[in-house]
This record gives sequence, C-alpha cells and structure tokens, in this order.
Amino acid sequence: MKSITIVLFALLLLNLQTMACRCSGPSNIEDSFKNAKVVVTGKVVEISYVPIEETFNPDSLSSIKEKVSESKLSLPVKKIVLEVKSVFKNSNISPNTRITIYTPPRSASCGFAFEVNKSYLIYGLSNSLLYHYILRLKADNLVASNEFWTNHCGRTTQITSYTNTELAQLHELKIQY
Repeated sequence: MKSITIVLFALLLLNLQTMACRCSGPSNIEDSFKNAKVVVTGKVVEISYVPIEETFNPDSLSSIKEKVSESKLSLPVKKIVLEVKSVFKNSNISPNTRITIYTPPRSASCGFAFEVNKSYLIYGLSNSLLYHYILRLKADNLVASNEFWTNHCGRTTQITSYTNTELAQLHELKIQY
C-alpha cells in the first residue's frame, strides 16, 4: 500500500511539473513588436477574475461551446483594465482610452503579476496559449476588439527607468512599421 501511495504521489508531481509555465525568455524588441497585436503603455485601473468564456469574441462563442466543455470554459483568468497612455502599435487604439488585457491567473500558468495604479509596457497578443493548450482551440482572433492577452514570458514589464531604452526603440519601430 505504501508503494502505491509513493507512485501516485510521484505521478502527481510529474503531472504538476508538466503543467507549470516554462519560458524560453523574451525575444528581442523588434521580434516582439512584430509578433504583437498591440504595443502600448498604460496604467492599470482595475483587476478582476473572470471565466475564460468571457474572453471570447461573442461571434465565435457559440461554435466554441460546441467544442469545449462547460467546466473548461469556467476556468478563471485575470482581467486587467488598462488606461492607455501611449500607443506604439495598433492604429485602432488611442491614448486615454481603456483596453482589456487578459493573463493567466497565476505565475505558474505564465500569468503576469499586474498591480492596480502601476504603469506597464504591454506587448499584447490576439490569443492566449491557454486557448491552444487547455481548450485545444487553434483559431485566430478569438477575442473581441480592444481585448488582448499577455503573459510573463514576453516583454511585458512594469515601467521603470530601465525601460527608457526600450521605449526609445519602440518609437523608432513605430515609425518604421
């Protein structure tokens, strides 16, 4: 009986390890800029937790519900409301507007640790790896307009004096692209 317990415990640890976030490190600024749907700076005004179902574009939700179980659609994600200060990429967004950023709920699932009233440089994506790995969805643009995903594996970061060099490079990239 004791050996069965040890084996089950080892399998549980192995399973948890395979589910943990693994980052290869952020890519360079230009590659991150090209791959992002939006690159902005802004201040977090609100943080809440919502079911992943709420992250989908309403037009695609009915077809998603046919493919994905209700229990998976209720998985929580962190929802961040961001007051945009400057825009480097995405002409549909203007300064002083609010956008929604989603991230996994914990760092173990690659979630970014946002804090209210702090300012961030955000590289936002149109989809989350959660869509692919947990829900097994492979379509693009599953989120509504002005809603994006980020995680702690990319270049998203809190704005400090250290980000001044990166912000200068982003101004140049904005002009180039």
